[in-house]
Amino acid sequence: VAVGGGAYHAIENWGFDRTVHAWAVTTDWDVPLGAGFALSGEWYHGRALGGLGGGASESVLFDGPPTEPTSAVRAVESSGGWTQAKFKSASRFEINAAFGVDNPVRTGLSRLVSIGNLDRSAVNRNASGFLNAIYQARSNILFSVEYRRLWTAGLDDVTRTADHVSVSTGIVF
Repeated sequence: VAVGGGAYHAIENWGFDRTVHAWAVTTDWDVPLGAGFALSGEWYHGRALGGLGGGASESVLFDGPPTEPTSAVRAVESSGGWTQAKFKSASRFEINAAFGVDNPVRTGLSRLVSIGNLDRSAVNRNASGFLNAIYQARSNILFSVEYRRLWTAGLDDVTRTADHVSVSTGIVF
């Protein structure tokens, strides 16, 4: 069993002396369950994290044009994470299933939408789930097939979905 934790802090300067304290707390886990099964994942909570690539939403929002010194900046808080179940039935074959979510906190954003300063798609709730199978034909060559489903909803709360199927090959270094 492996469990870890982390923390992040940065001061972001958005111009005109507008700064935001970006921060995050995280935890992750990798738990072998015996007989080829394992469970792994990660959870986070923080603010102004969009620039780290952890979510699809913006790090900050402005109550006016970002180029105007009088526009205030507001950091977006979010929580999310993912978990994955793995089954390795043989030394060369494994099946994985995972689900992840990024959930920005929307409290107080309706005012920005009502005054017309915020695109309804700027803050998204996102989720993704996938199922894949990986076969390692040789010690350095593998093949994979994967199905992935994506869900996203903007401030309009309309859920949009996308499905993706991929077949790939890889070389193990």
